[in-house]
Amino acid sequence: MNATLAKFPIRAVLPPVLGAAAGFLMPGMGAAPFLIVLTVALFGVGIWAEYLTALIFFTLAMLLKIASPEVIFTGFSSSAFWLILAGFFLGGAVSATGLGERIASYVARRVPDGYAWALGGTAAMGLAMSFLMPSATGRVLLMLPVIQNLAKKLGCEEGSKSYTGLTLTGLFTSFVPAMSILPANIPNMVLVGAAEAVGLPKPDYAHYLLLHFPVLGLCKAALIAAVIGIAFRPGAEEARANRARRALGTGHAPDGWTNPEIRLAIVLSLCLAFWCTDSIHGISPAWVGMVGAILCLVPGFGMLDQRKAAKELNVGSLLYVAAVISIGSVVTATGMGPKLADGLLSILPLVPGAHFANFMTLGLLATLLGPITTQPGIPAVLTPLATHLAAAATLPVQAVMMTQVLGFSTLLFPFQTAPLMVGLHVLNFPIGKAGKLLFVMAGLSLLLLWPLEYLEWRLLGFVP
Repeated sequence: MNATLAKFPIRAVLPPVLGAAAGFLMPGMGAAPFLIVLTVALFGVGIWAEYLTALIFFTLAMLLKIASPEVIFTGFSSSAFWLILAGFFLGGAVSATGLGERIASYVARRVPDGYAWALGGTAAMGLAMSFLMPSATGRVLLMLPVIQNLAKKLGCEEGSKSYTGLTLTGLFTSFVPAMSILPANIPNMVLVGAAEAVGLPKPDYAHYLLLHFPVLGLCKAALIAAVIGIAFRPGAEEARANRARRALGTGHAPDGWTNPEIRLAIVLSLCLAFWCTDSIHGISPAWVGMVGAILCLVPGFGMLDQRKAAKELNVGSLLYVAAVISIGSVVTATGMGPKLADGLLSILPLVPGAHFANFMTLGLLATLLGPITTQPGIPAVLTPLATHLAAAATLPVQAVMMTQVLGFSTLLFPFQTAPLMVGLHVLNFPIGKAGKLLFVMAGLSLLLLWPLEYLEWRLLGFVP
């Protein structure tokens, strides 16, 4: 009996306790608060596989009838889900054909020797791709094979500190700084759609980029590279081994382009062209990606073995992503969002005239809402409240709306965003260790980047 109790994980008690507390604090909303908080807490403590928690959420949501089936299964019908599915096949093709190795060789020849230069080059690749491909998860799935090959070309041995540091830097910089580029992530576009839906001025591409990219884009990418670089800094012996392996010619490109590489390069080029011009033709990036994925699988033209690709498909990650998207929809449909925001506002009061303090408070409000609603849910919940919050904070409505970007670009837990979870699964990196990195980055962002963001807004005349 004592041995059994000793093996029992105490953190397993936390999810049901938090779920029960949510149900008690939000009466009259049925079982929705209990189930939402229970699911989010299970993702957070990580005692079960994410796909199992996702299955529990979908099953209990239907049994308890917390919302209509259309709302509960929104995740499976969302374009984000299908773009992620497409990304799995496109990313697999990049690895299978050797195209990822070729691109990595090209980049490796242009990165100067040294771990700091390698981190900077990897971060620059991730940031550059954010301007080209509008889906964060698809971007991550396409970039990771390239970054893994780049790490090897730079002499890093798989599983070493330097290899882990470079691949994690590539993962994080492929989507976190992209919160400052309007079409590059789902929360950005949810903000635009929510603003339009409630009659508020929606931000345009150039204005949004000017307000956020210098600090939350460039500086955030540098911060990510610095934090991960320090956390996974190679020792002197490993650094010498890396230089020796690189000196042996690991940066040389493979000989001659193969037919599968050429076909995949054409497919990816066409996909990128359509992704970059989606505002012109109006075709969702998800269906562009799916056409590309189908071309990779079609017999006679495709570069993937159909049976092998189906077996290697990460169904668990897809279930997790669908559940995360559906949670945000349920929170919005059941009216939990405004109640959560009101509760947080009572803890984080706004003081008329204290502009910087209110700026930081609104950023904290959005950040603390993220673990409950996930990142796409932040603008869905807070945008309809922007006018009320602006009156309490004595700040312009657009400025209040834009403080949400502080929140959805500052992650506290990996489960808050699908691209990170999918990327961590691909890299087989522990969720708990990723959470520790996020906490460090969040703290430094709040102390260093948020005041810089406010200063930039002041210089631009966006806030008093």
